[in-house]
Amino acid sequence: MRRLIILPLLLAGGLAAQTSHFSIIDLTAELPPAGGEVVIAYGGSYGSTLSATLDGVAVPAHESAPFTIIVTAPPHARGPAILKLGGTTPDTSATVTLRYVTAEDYERVLIPILINDVVPGANGSRWTTEVWAWNGSSEFLDVFGNFPILFQPAPPTPPPLHLVPDAAQRVRAIPQTEGGGTILRVPRWSGRTIGFNARVADISRQATSWGTELPFVRESEFANSQLLMNVPGDPRFRALLRVYTLDGPARVRIRAAIPSGLLVITEPPVTNPLLDTKLDVPAPPAGGFFPGYAQMAIPAFGVPVQAQISITAENPSQKIWAFVSITNNDTQQVTLVTPQ
Repeated sequence: MRRLIILPLLLAGGLAAQTSHFSIIDLTAELPPAGGEVVIAYGGSYGSTLSATLDGVAVPAHESAPFTIIVTAPPHARGPAILKLGGTTPDTSATVTLRYVTAEDYERVLIPILINDVVPGANGSRWTTEVWAWNGSSEFLDVFGNFPILFQPAPPTPPPLHLVPDAAQRVRAIPQTEGGGTILRVPRWSGRTIGFNARVADISRQATSWGTELPFVRESEFANSQLLMNVPGDPRFRALLRVYTLDGPARVRIRAAIPSGLLVITEPPVTNPLLDTKLDVPAPPAGGFFPGYAQMAIPAFGVPVQAQISITAENPSQKIWAFVSITNNDTQQVTLVTPQ
């Protein structure tokens, strides 16, 4: 869970010159129950004496470089611990929350479409996505994913996205394929204080549309079966079904039908199902940051009413998530149909 603190250390000297109050600018806020070193960037002055306590117990601390303090955190039960650092007066001391965590403290969140560059599409369209994260909590938080590595030699695992309190940051994760999905591992304890926003847009028509918001799908939303309602069978639209798994492969049954209450008003008469087929979704690739993923175009049904589509994994223990993107052939405007 350790990471490099680069930007805060570069800024610490300038910030320290602006204020004499001791303040914690950045730190490694999460560590395993076994404990470890916590690297802290600070501003201001702690006076002539540096001390540190964790939940009221003294712990070793020393300044390793200008405006950088290393605290040796002892073993601790899983959960939060309060670190008090600095001198003996309010102006020379500060407190911050450390978090002792295990893998169970993170949940997987799916970004279903991720395009970092620009991907060409039908009728001259040019597609991209933009993703943002916001930390509304009072704690420093790390989100893990397949993020770009900007320094060499590369670490064995990608560094996390580090979110400072009450700030937003652009997310630039790397999908397995351009336009595919990616997985983030997000702290569970933060609840909904971490917010995300993503949109997919056709930048060739950005003067007429800002794009379409994409869902962020928590693993609790994956289920054995998903139902998508109000999917058009109109040839003026392109409908694409996308299916995802988090654990192992899945063989899913896809069944499209007109709701029974509407069959009596269709002309000519229609017999359900409109579509009944199967799709194999591969297992997620190794590494834990990509979903298993498969897609299938939904054909135009040639009827004047909308269909409901059920997607069900043959294995009752397998969980999936799915949605349909509907793109207008003329305007390229995208509408999403997601499980509700």
